[in-house]
Amino acid sequence: MVAMFLSRCELCVLAVVSLCCIAVVRSETCLDDVKHGDTFLKTLNKFKGKVYKTKGIHENGDTYDYKIGICTRASDDHGFEECAVVQEKSEKGEKKSVCVGRLNATTVVESPGGWIELHYGNGTSYNNHCHGTGRSARILFDCDQFAGKGNPVFVEENNEDNLCYYLFYWRTREMCDKSLSPGAIILIIFAVVLAILLVGMVGGFLYLRFVVGAKGYEQIPFYSHFVEFGNLQADGCDLVCRSRGSVPACIQKPPIITDKTTAPNRDLDSETDEDDRDDTLLPM
Repeated sequence: MVAMFLSRCELCVLAVVSLCCIAVVRSETCLDDVKHGDTFLKTLNKFKGKVYKTKGIHENGDTYDYKIGICTRASDDHGFEECAVVQEKSEKGEKKSVCVGRLNATTVVESPGGWIELHYGNGTSYNNHCHGTGRSARILFDCDQFAGKGNPVFVEENNEDNLCYYLFYWRTREMCDKSLSPGAIILIIFAVVLAILLVGMVGGFLYLRFVVGAKGYEQIPFYSHFVEFGNLQADGCDLVCRSRGSVPACIQKPPIITDKTTAPNRDLDSETDEDDRDDTLLPM
């Protein structure tokens, strides 16, 4: 059976990978004898002591009701005192219940990828398959920022190999990392700097407009700096990007004039220059 939130194939990969995780805690009293300081146990403690209900449709089309207790018994019926996961089905007005997993066979697995698996074993034994072993429930908690506290979803009953189990998938916001990532920190800093600049621009505009009485472009704060900065950019572009570069006026060569009619009288100019020099030599 395929869950509405995650494909069966993806869940099977998660279930297999969970066997290789390094953070594994086994307890006969669920979470009572485990250190409270562990991160993943703190997350499970938010669900501890509550019973959640869900429905499951099996491959043969049968529909069952499931009660899942997080470190608490899921049913008050006699004989189910240690049962954490109960499967129920009503036939002809009679309720039939099966214990899928017990509290005294609890395993908690934490994945480096940020999800947790709560495993209940030692349930009611199978009759005709799984070599008569006891049933077990595997509850996979995963992060979903938009799921709120979430609710367990039945995925499948795997009874085709030696790893027989009932798989439930639980999307919850509680599993998400509350710490800020480097990207989020950079985004926050950028937003703060942008807000400061906007407030400064608006405040400066109002001050120049109504207090100083500026008009036109003079109302823009730091307008002269912007203009100067633009000129500097233009000069830099002219210096770097243009192939001929910029030549200072002091070393520029005079233009070549080919039209004789407009050419200056060089002889007259030279005579005038010599007269000026001679005047300085004559006595007063």
